[in-house]
Amino acid sequence: ELYASKSTRKKRTKALEFSPDGTVLASTSTAGKIQLWSFPPDCSLDSCELESVPVSMSHSGSWVFPIAIAPYSDGDVTQIVSGSDSGKVKLWTIENLAGLNPNVLLVREIESESVYALDWSPEWDKIVAAGNGSITVYDAGTLDIIFHIENAHDGRINDVAFSPDGSLIVSGGDDGALKLWDLVAQ
Repeated sequence: ELYASKSTRKKRTKALEFSPDGTVLASTSTAGKIQLWSFPPDCSLDSCELESVPVSMSHSGSWVFPIAIAPYSDGDVTQIVSGSDSGKVKLWTIENLAGLNPNVLLVREIESESVYALDWSPEWDKIVAAGNGSITVYDAGTLDIIFHIENAHDGRINDVAFSPDGSLIVSGGDDGALKLWDLVAQ
């Protein structure tokens, strides 16, 4: 059954992600915006209303494709990583996201190539980003590049994920291939 429907008044929605505690839903769009929605924990049929969280987040002039919320995030401090077609990765640190007055404390931005997929490692210490054939793994604390794989796929990489133990990355692309990458050997 459909519980709720919400118009984002933005262009096409590209990605969705729940906070670890399930109280916030993040959405991205081709308008370059990241919208956060308060998701009620007692959502039930015909009584579920998503409310916009008053936080301004965007990749100006770009489509925002992937978004990932750090697994350790809570209502006090939340970290969100986003990527865009213009070649930017942004790491947002937000204070009091679950409260009445959330505040973006810090936005760190790094140059990249187009980013179409992101994931956090299970240990929360790495972020993987994938784009036009390349895969880059960043240190989540410093955003330094740990390693970069050129020509991982022929064409665009549509999704990337860490294995449960964080030792492997799996990627899938427009070339029709699924590939496993061993991070321990790097």
